[in-house]
Amino acid sequence: MSNKKELFHATSFTNEKSTMGTASPGREFLKKLLGKTVRVVLEDKLILIGILSCTDRDQNLILSDCATFLNEGEEPISRGDVMVPGEKISKISIPIPLNMQKVEKPKAENTKKEEQLPEEKGSDKMESQEQEDQEKAAEKIHLKED
Repeated sequence: MSNKKELFHATSFTNEKSTMGTASPGREFLKKLLGKTVRVVLEDKLILIGILSCTDRDQNLILSDCATFLNEGEEPISRGDVMVPGEKISKISIPIPLNMQKVEKPKAENTKKEEQLPEEKGSDKMESQEQEDQEKAAEKIHLKED
């Protein structure tokens, strides 16, 4: 296996005549989410995070590389490709990357962390910084649980 991420190419197919420009806002929103990582909360509070691969007229979703969580902060359980019945979906959202959550923290904490961050020049440094941030957050979660 290589270290490079495999790119996911979403494709939209339909049996209906072209609806360019006349699609509902919900359909347009789902088209924008195709190929992106989404967070789906089911009626029973189970959380699924995966790449939105497909949807159908019954509002079912197919998630690739899906992981499930019973509660936030727990270790994920990898499920692979998953079909999510539309009638069980409570909420669909885009997960907030860990580095974006820093902006929402109180100012005192935020300024300390910003001083520690190196300048972000180029995508390689940004990706490695994001990975470091995710690892630090995971360590904090494990320390809190102990």
